[in-house]
Amino acid sequence: MAIECTVTECERPVIARGYCTSHYARWNRYGDPLVKRRDRYATPEESFAGRTQRAASGCLEWHGSRYSNGYGQISVKGRNVLAHRYAWERSHGPIPEGMQIDHTCFNRACVNVDHLRMATRVQNGRNLQGARRTNRSTGIRGVDVVRGKYIRGRVHVDGKEISRNFPTVDAAAEWVRERRAALYGEFQGKG
Repeated sequence: MAIECTVTECERPVIARGYCTSHYARWNRYGDPLVKRRDRYATPEESFAGRTQRAASGCLEWHGSRYSNGYGQISVKGRNVLAHRYAWERSHGPIPEGMQIDHTCFNRACVNVDHLRMATRVQNGRNLQGARRTNRSTGIRGVDVVRGKYIRGRVHVDGKEISRNFPTVDAAAEWVRERRAALYGEFQGKG
């Protein structure tokens, strides 16, 4: 004879942890075998407030659903919208065509409007955190070892590369930081 589910008045057979298939799935998803689904929020404002939490860093972090790239998503009028864009628009109004919202804190889950700013696609692309995959040789953005022979510092501006060879990685890194600060200003990024 099969063992019955431990939930009162449920007579279905146990599959795991003393629960039947339905109650186990609810326990696994919500932490409670009796919850059928989490309460939905009536408005995007309630959803936003219920899915954010202040972090020690000052970020207001999104704890709701996220895309695979780490950006939060919120449903507004039946459409999924990036949570940081929603936060910006509710504080500053519509985002003009061709503009993006850049995170000054480099935290994709952050929806704190004090950590967001409007930027063009080019500015947003310049304001990256750390080295890209192409800089694996040094781990420093814009600095790489070329053919194992010399160290090169590179900065791109308006589709052109400015580069210089250096005797040390530190010297190249310092030059790249100075060039980026001079050329890109507040959008110089990190690394």
